[in-house]
Amino acid sequence: MCAETYGDTKWAFALVSLGANLGEPLKNIEKALSAFNATPGIRVLRHSSFYTTYPVGTSFDKPLYVNAVAALETRLSPLNLLAALQEIETNLGRVRTGFWSDRTIDLDVLLYEDVTMETEEMTLPHKRLQWRDFVLTPACEIVPNLKTPIFGWTFRQLKTLLDWNFRDFRIVTGIISDLATKGEVQRRIS
Repeated sequence: MCAETYGDTKWAFALVSLGANLGEPLKNIEKALSAFNATPGIRVLRHSSFYTTYPVGTSFDKPLYVNAVAALETRLSPLNLLAALQEIETNLGRVRTGFWSDRTIDLDVLLYEDVTMETEEMTLPHKRLQWRDFVLTPACEIVPNLKTPIFGWTFRQLKTLLDWNFRDFRIVTGIISDLATKGEVQRRIS
């Protein structure tokens, strides 16, 4: 496990998204949350409810995803946190077959304190978080008023902006509205 720490080994705040649609997605997310707490230098502060969502960037005939967001404290640097998450993914059976591929678990660092960075391995804040309802909805549940670096907007504001964006595109709105009336867009798992 990665042991290099960030700064003077004080605890830093990080926000991580979790998603899965292969095997037993709900159990895989629960295992990932347990693995966070079992990893030296990481502890879970809280996590959102679990949500089922359609896959993004691929066809709707793929298995539904289960998504959540977790607020963490960590003593690991951003890149070492990423390495630790990738090790957890590997331990849970993740095989990287493509960008939009199905997966047993997907763990992404969304934010790390107010750090902004862009390297080959990682971009902070996550470069697509503002376009992903499956990230914004659970983030709004646990950190609605947290401001994001670069954007300077809270998660609640980003979610509102995304909702307005969908509302203004009539075709997308029609599809989402039709699915929502069937209860299929985003369901909370109790």
